[in-house]
Amino acid sequence: MKDFQTYLSTAPVLILAVSAGLSGLIIEINRYFPDGLTFTL
Repeated sequence: MKDFQTYLSTAPVLILAVSAGLSGLIIEINRYFPDGLTFTL
């Protein structure tokens, strides 16, 4: 169990989780506000 906790606390796993969460958040925002990611003046 200690090895599993060490694996979960490593940087690549944390970076993967954070990037997956942020990309999911951006996709959901883009679903409800489709023009939010286009920079038109």
